[in-house]
Amino acid sequence: MAGYRLSLPEAALAGGPNSAGSNPCDMVLDVVIDATGKLLIEADILVFDPYKVMANGSPPRNCFVQGYMGYDHEDFQDMNQVTRRGTNWHNLQVKGQERSIEFADGPHNCTALLKPGPTWRGGYVWMMHASICRTDTTTVQAADVADVLASLQTRVQDPLGNLRNANDQTTYRPAGNP
Repeated sequence: MAGYRLSLPEAALAGGPNSAGSNPCDMVLDVVIDATGKLLIEADILVFDPYKVMANGSPPRNCFVQGYMGYDHEDFQDMNQVTRRGTNWHNLQVKGQERSIEFADGPHNCTALLKPGPTWRGGYVWMMHASICRTDTTTVQAADVADVLASLQTRVQDPLGNLRNANDQTTYRPAGNP
């Protein structure tokens, strides 16, 4: 199942006034809400396929999912439906662009996280936001987060109009390098 198709008009305008008709950034937003075992999950991922070619060409050089190094507890509080109900925000952890924070949703102990995908040009190929809550009274453990992240499949390769094989093991460049 594919999510919403997002097109960034500023990407088509970035090349100047004569760039009308250039290929905009073709991005997809997928959202998952699920209950599995003792976990409640709400996750979204914004993703694009950097190798997709459409009728008007390849994605412009400035197509990537932008990271935000200032992402903090206020941003987490407005991340999704679960976090908007959250209280008792604490223990913000920052590791580069990757971030997590603990909170409560009623009687449930939860963790919200921001996880970037592979780097691409000035940003990333994808960016994931997820909230993970326990249905019992225990806190969310590292193993719970690992299980959820392993169960969420991120498909970058769009089979239509792609110049590479889906099994291609591409090496991505560090963010910021063209």
